[in-house]
Amino acid sequence: MRRPQVVAHRGSSTRHADNSWPAFEAAVREGADAIECDVQATREGIIVVRHDLAIDDRFVTDLTLAELEARAPGTIVLADLLAFAERVPIDLLVEIKDPGAAQAVAKMIAASARPDRIVVGSFHGPALAAVKATAPGLRTSFMIGSIAG
Repeated sequence: MRRPQVVAHRGSSTRHADNSWPAFEAAVREGADAIECDVQATREGIIVVRHDLAIDDRFVTDLTLAELEARAPGTIVLADLLAFAERVPIDLLVEIKDPGAAQAVAKMIAASARPDRIVVGSFHGPALAAVKATAPGLRTSFMIGSIAG
């Protein structure tokens, strides 16, 4: 029997800020099998690692990367996280928060060095359909909030 896989939710986020370099680096040091992160697009279409859809009174999709970084210093772009994951022994579970970013996320992951180490997840079925239409070989996961009972 295989052991359960340890997925660091937003990195090792009990002692570090969610979706931050310290959280991701700690997850690797602590032996996690994978890092779960959340992604969405800025106004100019740059895919960033961020859970909350809004910051202050603005949606991330309405902000440029520079405006987002001014409000949330240390914002990570997905391209940098993919490069990090190529250098360390960790898989990624990339959760699409913004369904409008699905095609761009799929293209980036499909073009990365190790798409076989990445699962794309979403609570939005149409986002996953867009991922599969864009990059049929990517692994996907339909996420659900909870199961009653």
